[in-house]
Formats: sequence, structure tokens, C-alpha cells
Amino acid sequence: MWVGIMRFVSSISLVAASLSLAACAGGGGDNALLLAKTLEACVKCGAVSDTGSDPATDPGTGTDPGGIPPVDPSNGSPGANNGNGGNTTSLATGDPVIALEAGTVVSDKAAPSLGKLTLTAGSPNKAKLEVDTNTANNNKWAVPKEMNQYTRAASPSGPALLANAVGWGAGGGSAVPGGVTYNEYRAYQNSNTDGYDELLQVWTFGDSYAAQYRDETSGSETADKQAWAFGGMTTGSVTPGTKASGTATYNGRFGSTAITRNWLNSDDSNQQVNYNNSWRVNGSSQTTVNFDTNAVAATLTPEMWETEADYNNWSGFVAQVNAAAPGVDPNYAAFMSSQIKLNGTVTKTTTGNSIAGDASMNSADGWLSDGTNNPFYGAVYGTNGTEVTGVFATTAVDPYPYGGNTPANNPTRGYINHSGAFNGDCAGAGCPTITP
Repeated sequence: MWVGIMRFVSSISLVAASLSLAACAGGGGDNALLLAKTLEACVKCGAVSDTGSDPATDPGTGTDPGGIPPVDPSNGSPGANNGNGGNTTSLATGDPVIALEAGTVVSDKAAPSLGKLTLTAGSPNKAKLEVDTNTANNNKWAVPKEMNQYTRAASPSGPALLANAVGWGAGGGSAVPGGVTYNEYRAYQNSNTDGYDELLQVWTFGDSYAAQYRDETSGSETADKQAWAFGGMTTGSVTPGTKASGTATYNGRFGSTAITRNWLNSDDSNQQVNYNNSWRVNGSSQTTVNFDTNAVAATLTPEMWETEADYNNWSGFVAQVNAAAPGVDPNYAAFMSSQIKLNGTVTKTTTGNSIAGDASMNSADGWLSDGTNNPFYGAVYGTNGTEVTGVFATTAVDPYPYGGNTPANNPTRGYINHSGAFNGDCAGAGCPTITP
């Protein structure tokens, strides 16, 4: 199991030591919950976004004209044999990576994918994320590329919105409130034989980083290949677990990409976005690590959902939905306020620590979460254990309305999945006790 892979070696290779470093998104509901719709209701609603089929059994036929992009039947990169596919990365150690194909987690929770991030300072700055998916499809992922920094991301009016959407500010290479530094990297080539379109987002904190890789070659909103990675900035970044004791509370931010399907839209003509969509989500995080009992628990509370306006003839801008103010924004859907719960165990060694566990949607809101491959990984960083960073993914369904006292015969389901990263810092008495 991965818990046996300790952080003896940092999974980030810093080519330049002078990098400016610094710190780092939702759904269900109760009686206010948006009703999940049947297939028949979807057909009648006038804004079909998905067939309403169960994502666990739907092979993705590509017949749905406006829904979630279908799963690539080759299980590979678009045109996996066009020269872009052929990933040969094989890593023996490193931090866990959550690998997804067409929005579905493919890496094994107990034996996850591993990653190695390389940052190179220069003009332009460069970055490369190598991923060993540890799956039979590893060779169908794109060949890892050293990407150039996408400098337009530094403009508040440009793609810096991506940074805001994932939760930690629009840095474009500069520090922003919260101490985070954000950089975006892109690789693009137009070719009939080896074309590709890929991006890499990197948030660097005081002692750690989080990164999202996306293979956008197909042009779908749901990336054909996606990976969430995290790790330490130096070989000494990870807190020696055996030196830490007590309970620490880390407050910070999280960001995720989310996919929702099979929800009923409102009758409000001011609604601008379809509730069945691909989203960028961000919000607050609070993580508690008990170094005495080894228990770890985190709550991620969404605050903002973003997607393209695409409903009631609205289009042309990004709609921002404030999940903290339901009823104010006509684009708000009740699933946007549900929290994500992370529960795991910290494994401690004299040289480091690692966290592994499960991610789920808040069951108090009626969610039934996938209990098989819903990974959560992280670690505590810094000499004094002042920082925690990690990644997560979860899929859930809400079968509301319930069957009640009579036999249930109702196929209504509302689906959601999240994949993302989180970071937090402790302060004063909220930090662990470190034994010299």
C-alpha cells in the first residue's frame, strides 16, 4: 500500500533555487435541494445537458448533443497513436497523484499514481509534471512535456480567472494574498500526426505545492486526461512525523473541478447557467491533524462556482455563483453549498509523514458517496508543522426525493464529482508541538 511509501525523497526537482515561493471548491442539500430529474423530465425540460444515464454504466456513446463529453472508448489520449501518446514514466517513489480519464478516477486508491514536478526558472519559466499512473493505460497518456509559462495569466482580465476559480488567487507568477504564488504553463502543437493542447497549473506555498495537469487536446470541457499532484518544495519540506505531537488546526483554501448531471433547472428566466455542467469551484478548508491518535479530518466548504453562461440564451461570459448566499443569485443550485468531507490517517516517520484516506460529500445533506475509489492524500509540511497540503476526488449521488414509508420505485438521481487540492496553515496554539 502507498502508506508504506514514505517521503524520503522530495517529489519536486527545483532547477533554480531563487524561485519566489509562497500558499494556496461543492454540492447536495436537504429539503431545499434541487430535485434530480428522470430521463423523461430531462427530455421535456428544454435544456438537455445529459442523457440522465448512470455514469457508472454509461459507456459514453457520444450521442448526447449537449451533455458531459463521452468517455474516450480507447481509454487513451485523443488519437493515442498519433505520436502524443506514449508516456513511459515509471517512478519508484514520490507523492501520490490522483489520475483521471474523462473525469473518472483511474488510479488505485491503495496503490496510487505518482508524480514528479520540475520547475525551471528562466525567460520564460518552464515546468514539467511527469506522472506514472500505475495503470495499464499509462502508455496512453501524453508524453510529459516541459511547458512554457503562459504569461497572459498575469493579467487580471485574462486567463488569471482560472487561478481564482481553482481557489487561490490570480498570481501570474507573483505572490497574492494568502502567500500563494500561481503560474500557468501551456503546450500546444497543431499537427495531424502529433498534435496536442495541454496545460499545467502550479500553486506554490511556503513549503509545498499543488498542481493540476489537463490534456485538452480533444477540446472537451471534461479533460481526456487530468492529474492532481502535490509535494514538498525541498527535500526537507516535510515535517518529521515522530517529532510532532498534539492536535493542529489548519485553515486555508481549496479548489476543484466539478461535474454535475441529471439536475432539474429552474423556471427562472434570469438563470444563465445550466445546472448540468462542468465547473471550477473554490472555497475554504479546515483540516485537523491529531498527531497523538493519527486521525485526520478536513471540511471543504464551497464559496464560488464558475462556468460559462449557457442557459436561457445567455452566453459570452463566465457566470460566478456565490454558494454562500443562496437565493440571491438565480444561478445558485442547492447542491453548491454541500461540503466535502476528508477523513484519513497520518503515518509518521523520523524523516517525514504521509496522510491517506477517503473523500466524500456531506452525508447530512443526503449524499451517497462512492466508497471504493474516493482518494484523499496529503502531508504536513514545514520545520514546525505549520502547513498541510493535499489532493482529493469523490463521486456522489443524491436520490432525493426519498421513497418514504412506501416502496421506492423512482429512478431520480442527481450526480456530482469533485477532484481538486487544498492547503492550510496553522497559527500559535493551533499548531503541533515539535520536539527538537
